[in-house]
Amino acid sequence: LDIEGTNVKSFYETITDIASGEYHKEILSAEELIQETIKYSHAFVGDTKLNLYNLRCEYSTRLLQRLIINIVTNSRKAQDNSLDVRFFLKPNLVTTNNEEFFELMIDDDGPGLPESILKNGWGKEKSRWGGSGIGMANHARIIKEQFGGQLIPARVVDNEGYVYRGARVILQLPIIKGNP
Repeated sequence: LDIEGTNVKSFYETITDIASGEYHKEILSAEELIQETIKYSHAFVGDTKLNLYNLRCEYSTRLLQRLIINIVTNSRKAQDNSLDVRFFLKPNLVTTNNEEFFELMIDDDGPGLPESILKNGWGKEKSRWGGSGIGMANHARIIKEQFGGQLIPARVVDNEGYVYRGARVILQLPIIKGNP
């Protein structure tokens, strides 16, 4: 997977697409979201008891691809451009204010996110490796404004509360009710 230099181009194309209305919203199953994420991150998927085919969300395959490329690029740069970065996916369901959301947790095995991002969310601060810092902030804004979801920075924590090395990015999208 060659993604060097794609971040700036991808960001520019995303902004251009949104401004022109050229990207389109799609109804995707949770399974499709996971498969697209695996395609661009080569992630391992944890066991799940969820019926992923019946969970549907509104999103854009093109924006998902760009988000995953951004996450992979950031993770590799945080680990000195290492190609030996492992990604793990964990699907989940959550309910907030009586609304159900599908969560896709994307974990890496790197040094973790800076404390300022964990406290304040995706901002426009510069990254540790000299990036502009606006890529993830813009993805978070698009996910919130266009799809009613969230892009949440977090620590990698297991069910018992043990904190592991690495960064966690949580893509959270509202579930569409009704028959597929």
